[in-house]
Amino acid sequence: MKKTAFLTLLVSGILCIIMYGILFFSDISIANSYNKALSSGNILFAAQDYIGALEAYKEGLIKRPNDDKLNYNSALCAYNLGDYYKALELYNNTSEQLEKYLKSGNSYFRLGELSMDPNEKMKVLGQALEFYKNGIIKFPENVDIKYNYEFVKRLLEDLDDSSNENQEDDDQSQDQESEENESQKDDQEDSQNEQENSDNNTDDSEDSEENPQSPEEESNEDSESSDNNDEDQQDNLSDISDTEIDDDLAQALRILEMLEKLEEESLKNNQGVIIDGKESEYDW
Repeated sequence: MKKTAFLTLLVSGILCIIMYGILFFSDISIANSYNKALSSGNILFAAQDYIGALEAYKEGLIKRPNDDKLNYNSALCAYNLGDYYKALELYNNTSEQLEKYLKSGNSYFRLGELSMDPNEKMKVLGQALEFYKNGIIKFPENVDIKYNYEFVKRLLEDLDDSSNENQEDDDQSQDQESEENESQKDDQEDSQNEQENSDNNTDDSEDSEENPQSPEEESNEDSESSDNNDEDQQDNLSDISDTEIDDDLAQALRILEMLEKLEEESLKNNQGVIIDGKESEYDW
């Protein structure tokens, strides 16, 4: 029994030693890999080979994904390569340090510059401003992050003013288009009304042409009526003239007869004619 217990303890001890040895050598291997990745990456970064440096840092991140130095150096490589989304992702895994807020704000600023949509640009720049603001709170003595904050703030204000002006211009343009559409609609209605009036006038003209009376016929009728009136007047004048002439002749004949009688009697009696109670200056 004692031999068995002793052997069990001996085997367990040996296994523990072996395991500790494996872990020790594994840590040494990991440390060596980490140090190798960090050292290689730093050398390549100093040579401005940012792609090679980023690949070297990734080898170290496989072993230590939350390592602050590897994440920070990898984020700086991505930033220098213009991969700002990747830089933001890597900076998010770093500790609270000035470069995290400054470079993250700068990354959003660069993305805002690349955006062609005004609304998207303002949104991204607003995120940059938020990083600068948080950096100022944590590192109030830093001048660079304060300058970036003020610069982006003024830029956002200018973009907001420009957006409001464009909106006003769009509203005015829409109002003008609406007025033009209403004017065109009114013109169309007027044109339709004129067309309807023209059609009505055409119908009236056609109705009047069903029993037309030409100017010549009207003139002939007027001429015939005038001739008839003239003839009637001439007939009346003729009747009046003939009657008057007959009366005058009859009266003249009677006067001549009377004068003849008086002359005969005068010759017979040898007496003068008395007119208005006076004797005539001449007597026979």
